Amino acid sequence: MTQQLLAGDVAGALANCEKYCPGIFARQGQNRDVYFHLLCQQFIERLRAGHDDTALAMAQKELAQFGVDDPPYLTELMVRLP
Repeated sequence: MTQQLLAGDVAGALANCEKYCPGIFARQGQNRDVYFHLLCQQFIERLRAGHDDTALAMAQKELAQFGVDDPPYLTELMVRLP
């Protein structure tokens, strides 16, 4: 997983986490902050790769719910944008 993250393959790292530790990133679980940060990184990596459409779709699907559930997450996301 570390190598995947260092290479910018956040989606692969998340998939492996879910494969070997199912439910580790449940939306309301104790790892919610880690999951949010990984999704932010995935969003940024997609933007860097020029995949604006998929980055936007992922943000609307995955990240928007964090802002609905807990608005400070949106502020943190705005700070992280490149």
